[in-house]
Amino acid sequence: DPTLLLQSSDYSKLCENIERRDAFVFAYILDTRDCILDEINEYANKRRLPVLIKRAGRELDDSDSVELWLSLFRDAAFVITDSFHGTAFSINFNRDFLVLGNEERGNSRFSSLLSVFNLTDRMVEHVNNQAPPIDWSIVNSILMSERQRSLEWLKNAIRN
Repeated sequence: DPTLLLQSSDYSKLCENIERRDAFVFAYILDTRDCILDEINEYANKRRLPVLIKRAGRELDDSDSVELWLSLFRDAAFVITDSFHGTAFSINFNRDFLVLGNEERGNSRFSSLLSVFNLTDRMVEHVNNQAPPIDWSIVNSILMSERQRSLEWLKNAIRN
């Protein structure tokens, strides 16, 4: 995904004027359902962390911005999402995360992205599922390699 061509430090520069927050669970949810919101709140309560839920679409308000959204990934202790880009930014910012599978939005691109990083265990049906800790050194090594491969492809495409 093109969002992974930039490093988290590049994105962090965009939100450097936004004050850092204490640890919290960030839920970026595109398709909200009461049962999912209940699971997210229960998960956060078990971890004794506050939860911040952002929804897409009409539920955004005037205070929401790209910079604010990026800062939420930057500062989150844990991310729960059903968004492809929520998944990509969790990986880029090295945030422990769970992905709620969403067949209507296409699970194949989630599976494809997660399989590149050997993180397919992150896609769950319910928030209460637990996955083992992520070895970010392995993920970041793969990310660096994939980033380089993609940039080489772009350079060749431009030359030809």
